[in-house]
Amino acid sequence: MVGTRQSTLEFSGPAFEAAVQRAVDALLPGLTTRFTNEIRQNGTGGSGDQPPNIHTWLERFGKQKPRSFSSATTPVDVENWIAHIEKIFEVLGCADELKARLASYKFEGDALNWWKAFKQAKGGETYVATLSWKDFRDIFFLQYFPRTLRTANLHNFNGTEGVVGLKRWFEKMEQVFEICKCAEDDKVKFAMCTFEGRALTWWNGNVQTLGLANANQIPWSNVKAMMTTEYCPATEIQDGARALDFDFERR
Repeated sequence: MVGTRQSTLEFSGPAFEAAVQRAVDALLPGLTTRFTNEIRQNGTGGSGDQPPNIHTWLERFGKQKPRSFSSATTPVDVENWIAHIEKIFEVLGCADELKARLASYKFEGDALNWWKAFKQAKGGETYVATLSWKDFRDIFFLQYFPRTLRTANLHNFNGTEGVVGLKRWFEKMEQVFEICKCAEDDKVKFAMCTFEGRALTWWNGNVQTLGLANANQIPWSNVKAMMTTEYCPATEIQDGARALDFDFERR
């Protein structure tokens, strides 16, 4: 009994408690590092420890409040959206193979319908899972504003240029269409990317009435007739014809 009581005393009291505290203090840094590494390996860590689950990344991505994309009225709209998304990717340190899936998550309306059809034709989610960000950008720009048109030095149309300005805008657009081998179904969509001011307001009114897909499917010849009626009253057409005759004589 005496031996047992003496052993109990050795493992109690201030000296014992101090020894225990020193042991804990010595072990704590190592345990902290171990737990931190385990947490990172499970998908909540920093650079080099990419979470294996796309749902984790969708949650992170959503917290950055990325803007949605449904359509574009100018090339700047397309480029600004891509720049906005890329800034979020940079902040998150997102792996390249996840970027296409995250970006397309913010598609709505016309863009979402296009992406669903395109993805299905290419093989569905399996295709998207292997799609690099560079390839996604190229596909996206090709759909909403091809490189050939972006570099074609297009003239914007405001709606205040008069008969002569409108005629020259038609000529310039058709030259670009020919050079770029633009499909008939794409002509209106790409031409409207040059609208601003009064013209853009007019076109947005048509889109609101018809819907974007229907508006973009109006034949180019019909759109030309609509614009002529809207921006060139009969009296202006006569004055414009005389101005064009005078301009040609000067040349």
